[in-house]
Amino acid sequence: MKIKPLLKLARSGLIKHAPQIAAGVGIGLALIAGVRAVQKTPEAVKRIEEKKEELEKDELTVMEKVEATWKCYLPSIIIFILACLLIIGGQKISTRRAVAAATACSLYENQIQQYENAAREVVGEKKAEEIRTQMARNEVNSRPPLNEDDIVRTGYGNALFYDKLSMRYLWSDPMYVDKIIQELNFRLLDEMYISLYDYQQAMGLPAPSPGKLICWKVDDGKIDPAYSVIEVTSGPYTGYPCKVIDFYVEPEYSYKDRY
Repeated sequence: MKIKPLLKLARSGLIKHAPQIAAGVGIGLALIAGVRAVQKTPEAVKRIEEKKEELEKDELTVMEKVEATWKCYLPSIIIFILACLLIIGGQKISTRRAVAAATACSLYENQIQQYENAAREVVGEKKAEEIRTQMARNEVNSRPPLNEDDIVRTGYGNALFYDKLSMRYLWSDPMYVDKIIQELNFRLLDEMYISLYDYQQAMGLPAPSPGKLICWKVDDGKIDPAYSVIEVTSGPYTGYPCKVIDFYVEPEYSYKDRY
């Protein structure tokens, strides 16, 4: 058996799961520290009694108790401090990775936006819209709704929509969707940010909590939807017109203190 590939695999696994390993070991050490402290309590009580006899006192001050017992609890204290450092270190690694991932996503989004802008300049506005429509057609036809469970019932209409940001189908009403976008734009002017979470909640879609950190910013202009009407070509909803909801400027990672 070759040892080098196994060591390489083990190293890769340790790096990948470093935050979880650090947190797990930290919690384990904290428990060990607690158990050791309990085990040393009888010895600490004995030392306090010996100190009382030595000083010929019925009660000791706090400092006198610490002086009598600190050696009993020192190993537990050291282990507990180490546990805290491991847990904090694991959290810092997770935070750094999350920031790095957010930065990478932001760079990717900027590149996509630059590509779209350049495409409009090269092929013209009309061709750019045709490309966007074809992309929407490909997405709908590659993953059409297969049953009623694939479509979210919002309770606001019976027109079929596909939301590209959440990759979900929904039943809604065109006028209601336009109203939502308009109301969100009014809020954007007032609040400076509108999160993906806010948008999905208003649309009646499941809104995962991480969506609170992905926002449209007033600096980038209004929330501007780009609609494409596509006919479903496969599955039980073949022939249904489906209005695809896309955006000219997509929301991006933007941490907000209010969240």
